[in-house]
Amino acid sequence: MENLNNHAQSKLVVANAVIRQDSEGRYCINDLHKAAGGEARHKPGNWLQSQSAREMVEELENSTAGIPAVEHNQAVIVRPGTPSSGGGTFVVKELVYAYAMWISAAFHLKVIRAYDALVTRTVEPELKLNDPAALRGYLLIYTEKVIALTKELEEQKPKVEFYDGVNRSVNSLSLRDAAKSLGFKPSVFKAQLIEDGLLYGKNALPYQRYIDSGYFEVAQFIHKSADGNEFVRPYTRITGKGCQYVMRRNTFLLTQPRGHSNLSFDLH
Repeated sequence: MENLNNHAQSKLVVANAVIRQDSEGRYCINDLHKAAGGEARHKPGNWLQSQSAREMVEELENSTAGIPAVEHNQAVIVRPGTPSSGGGTFVVKELVYAYAMWISAAFHLKVIRAYDALVTRTVEPELKLNDPAALRGYLLIYTEKVIALTKELEEQKPKVEFYDGVNRSVNSLSLRDAAKSLGFKPSVFKAQLIEDGLLYGKNALPYQRYIDSGYFEVAQFIHKSADGNEFVRPYTRITGKGCQYVMRRNTFLLTQPRGHSNLSFDLH
């Protein structure tokens, strides 16, 4: 049997119903019965009396042959009392699946998906705000998230006097927006990219090798004047991969004064 305590601190939710666990991590099939609709024919007692259930319980007990039958390693245990006092029939994970399959294929699938969601759920690591090296790592992790969120906001803004050309990438930001998202002054950010040899010229366009590497993109800005004329000029956009590349290779930026950042932390 699976270690019953592995997921005892998490909650299994099936069809919006929380399935209780006992102190050993077993699941309450009375709660599963309610989640499945609570039909009388699907009562846990009816299933436990079935041949398939008896055979599975016996097989689980045989797998622990030679181990004293104490409470913590029993496949099925009935606790007296009401649900509010902890009462109910509690079974190990293997029997949860078997009970759900006995009820219906549809409910069995719901239980499988709910348990998969339980065991694959991840928790964000605690931020080490006093560790500059860790913070740089967090920056690299969250850059892509910031870009995605900023683009979402950009799409919601009304375009009054201009619109973006068809070359605009859905996974990149303008240099100004990238700098603001990272908390840098746009002028400092742009100047440093030019000094590093990543961009060139009056329009601060990227060298072709950095475009080919996926760090930058060149898009078209199309401005419409009051008389209807259009003026087109190229401008540079930086990708999430590009932000990561710049921050990895450039310690100068990390020493610059930073204003408000869209990130949840500041570098020191």
